[in-house]
Amino acid sequence: GVAGVIAAVTNNNTNIAGIAQASLMALRALGPNGEGSSYNTSLAIRWAADHGARIINLSLGTNNTFAGVPTDISLAVNYAWSKGALIVAAAGNSGTASLDYPAALPNVVSVAAVDQSGTKASFSNYGPGLSISAPGVQILTLSANNDVHYLSGTSLATPFVTGVAALLLSRTPLTAAGRVVTLPLAAYGEVVRHRFGLSTRSWPLWAGAVAVDTGITAGL
Repeated sequence: GVAGVIAAVTNNNTNIAGIAQASLMALRALGPNGEGSSYNTSLAIRWAADHGARIINLSLGTNNTFAGVPTDISLAVNYAWSKGALIVAAAGNSGTASLDYPAALPNVVSVAAVDQSGTKASFSNYGPGLSISAPGVQILTLSANNDVHYLSGTSLATPFVTGVAALLLSRTPLTAAGRVVTLPLAAYGEVVRHRFGLSTRSWPLWAGAVAVDTGITAGL
C-alpha cells in the first residue's frame, strides 16, 4: 500500500504508478495487524538513518500523549534529523484537532488527508503543528498479493508527501549543510524548514496547511 504510492514502477500493467521512481528500504517495525512497539519503530528509524535514508516515511502513530518526556521514537527522530533525513508522518485518523505522535514532534513533517474535492477528509486529524495535506481517500495502490486495492487514511496521504519530497531531492541533491526546503503555510505565515536546498511554488492552501500539488517545480 504505502510503498506502492511512493514508488510503484511505471508501465507495471497493474493500473498505478508511484509518485517517484525511488529506491526504498523496506523495514518492518509493526506486525501484520498494524500494531507494534515504539522501541521497534525507533530501531527501524535509526537503522534507516544509519544506512543513508534521505526521507523516512512513518505511516503510523498513536494518540497517546507523552507530556514532553523524551521517548524512544522522539530520540530516534532527532537522531535521523541530525543525520540529514527528512521525516514524514501521518497526522492520525481520529478526526480530532490534535496530531498523533510522532507527527506532533518538532522535526517531523505531519500529513493530513484530503478527499477528492480537496477538502479535509472526515477522519483526518488537524490542528496546531500540521505541516501539509495530501490525497488520502480511496487511494488505489498495490496490495500484498501483487494486485491493487483502494485504501484510505492519513497513512496513505503520507507517502504522497514522501514521494514529492523524493522528486524534489532528485532535482537538486543536498549540496551543503543548512540548505533548506521551505513549505509556505497559510496559518500565521509560518515556514516549515527542511534539509534540502530547493524552492517550491505555492500550493493550494487548506486549514493552515499546504496541499500536495502535482504541478510542483523545483530548483535553486
